[in-house]
Amino acid sequence: MKDDGRRFLGLNQPIVNSQFGYFNPTITTKDRVQSNLKHLLLTNKGERIMQPNFGCDIYRTLFENIDNIELPFETLKDRISDQIKLWMPYILLRYVGITVSDEDSNTVTVSVDYTWYGNTKDTLDIDIIIK
Repeated sequence: MKDDGRRFLGLNQPIVNSQFGYFNPTITTKDRVQSNLKHLLLTNKGERIMQPNFGCDIYRTLFENIDNIELPFETLKDRISDQIKLWMPYILLRYVGITVSDEDSNTVTVSVDYTWYGNTKDTLDIDIIIK
């Protein structure tokens, strides 16, 4: 493969077959930050080898038996904030929102507004389908 000057910064999700093989790389810092944040949000604690406290437990929280729908969302927002501060200190969290879709009550959207490296504002929205 010819060296075209690009440097790969990390791995993107989902894992798909690309021109670089099954591990599609991130090339820009913005893509790397979003991919790392997505990995952090979608990982349950205990899933990452040698890092048992890495992850936000979104799926575990959403599949708990609950009486009050708002209570786990508030707990989850705090957990997301704490995990970002711990694992991604270069991100300044501005807002975390968790909403249930009006059209499909089985879809929960996690929205994270943040600033990375002090000056670049960005948003990550993740739709989680509960079936």
